Amino acid sequence: QLKKTKEGEDLFKETLTTATPNELPFILDQMQKAFGDKEGVAKLESWKDAWPKTWEFYASLGEWYAKTKTPESLKKSLEMLNKAVADAPSDAARGQLNILLGMTYQDSKDFKKAEEMYLDAIKMLGEKNVPQCLNNLAYLYANDMNNPTEAVKYAKKALALMPENVNVLDTYGWTLIKAGQLDKTAEDALLRAIAGENSPFICRYHLGYLYEKTGRPAEAKTQYKAGLDMVPADDPMRATLQESYDRVNK
Repeated sequence: QLKKTKEGEDLFKETLTTATPNELPFILDQMQKAFGDKEGVAKLESWKDAWPKTWEFYASLGEWYAKTKTPESLKKSLEMLNKAVADAPSDAARGQLNILLGMTYQDSKDFKKAEEMYLDAIKMLGEKNVPQCLNNLAYLYANDMNNPTEAVKYAKKALALMPENVNVLDTYGWTLIKAGQLDKTAEDALLRAIAGENSPFICRYHLGYLYEKTGRPAEAKTQYKAGLDMVPADDPMRATLQESYDRVNK
């Protein structure tokens, strides 16, 4: 691993100018590890003369910008990813980039554009090849666009392709809840999600919400507390989990 030194900086800059497209993701990953997201991006921006003029580089840089999720970084991410799409050589490449664009537009709260990108990616790549995109679209419809019917439809498609994936199980359970189906099917999906490896804290919120809405406050409290124990201190969902916990802890 290259280190955060003047020698390391010079080597990173030199490597950028000579790297093959396949090597670029590894180089940027090493830069992230050496400098961190914020400083690493600042270094890259100061080396624009060394940037490879390839769609692969713009794609990798767009992914990096998207990680910090600030309005400015998301704007730069969209700029880089759209540059990559313009130069991408095939529908396969453009389809994968459209998934990244969909995620970035979703984080930017441009939900109609996110929907457009996800649907384009599905059309280009085929449903069976993009279960995570189906899952993203289902969550977008359920959480951000108030379209539970479409949400359940796409969640079922994702679940058929990835029946053990904790994120897919969570999305399926949540879409059922948003569609008003607060029943055993939704509960079973969420219980399977929280039992899975590396289950995210959001699963606990969704299961707690189900229990709260179906008159099971003690079980809701348990799930909200588990979510609070897992959620990062700076995550916006922390406040929602705390409010939910306080509501059932009276």
